[in-house]
Amino acid sequence: MWINIKTKLKLIFVITLFIFSLNCFAKSKPKVAIIVKSIKNEFFKEMGKGVEEYQNSHSDDMEIIFKGIQNETDSDSQIQFVEDFIKQKVDAILIAPVDSFKIIPSLIKAMNQNIIVINIDNKIDDRALINKNISIPFVGPSNFNGAKEVATELAHKKLKSGDSVAIIEGLASSVNAKSRSDGFRAAMKDANVKVEAVVSGEWEEDKAFIAANDLLKKYPTLKALLCGNDNMAIGAIKAIEKLNLKGKVEVVGYDNIPSVRRYLDSRELFATVDQFSVLQAITSIELAVGAINKNLKQSDLPNILKTKTGVISK
Repeated sequence: MWINIKTKLKLIFVITLFIFSLNCFAKSKPKVAIIVKSIKNEFFKEMGKGVEEYQNSHSDDMEIIFKGIQNETDSDSQIQFVEDFIKQKVDAILIAPVDSFKIIPSLIKAMNQNIIVINIDNKIDDRALINKNISIPFVGPSNFNGAKEVATELAHKKLKSGDSVAIIEGLASSVNAKSRSDGFRAAMKDANVKVEAVVSGEWEEDKAFIAANDLLKKYPTLKALLCGNDNMAIGAIKAIEKLNLKGKVEVVGYDNIPSVRRYLDSRELFATVDQFSVLQAITSIELAVGAINKNLKQSDLPNILKTKTGVISK
């Protein structure tokens, strides 16, 4: 059948317009950005591996971008990541903030651009959220309860009334650092054990080594060091060994990273707390993607989705 050139051009135009319309109305995959603290921290390395596996099995449903900073204190880089993702027009930002206060203005900016924002791991300060009249869901465990549980087990099995301990906590600007320290304190109070001092190891092994070394010299009767994460627990264990106190001072940690398992096996670490990093990430991803697909607003999301913890000993 012969078709003249004019008809052909009309057909091409109609087909092109139809394809263009399909592309316009086709629903693109939600783009979810996850921003964590130090990617050198094994806790977040394990989270990253789990997120990659989840993305591979859900590649038709979403696109996930996983980014972390180079150290535990670089809040400015996290803020820049948020700004970058706003420019990229992602659909959701999931964040484990270094600083529970400093990140808030950037997150408000994201929400004003209709980007879903979800908080994981380290909780953004509740009072700051109330003062700003905003709601950001938190997905994660009770750091207080996890710390209290492991410290209670330590007290029951290794300590007696009147003993003394010290706490090595994370960054002062982190809500989860304070929550874990509060959990440790509560367990020690219940056991009538004195907390001689609380010092910061800033989540890092080397800084915790120095802190533990100083504490053990200043308070020679310490029976345990309660550490806010496993990296700091490893630093404490190394300080104990250096001072020839192995077997005399107990250590507890938090996170259950792969590196501490040999210390659990050798009994140099009494116990740690698993807060299931991959579960936190996947729960938050599913919350974000569900909200995007249902066209929910930030204010429609739940205030908290609590995930589990578990005490891990040998």
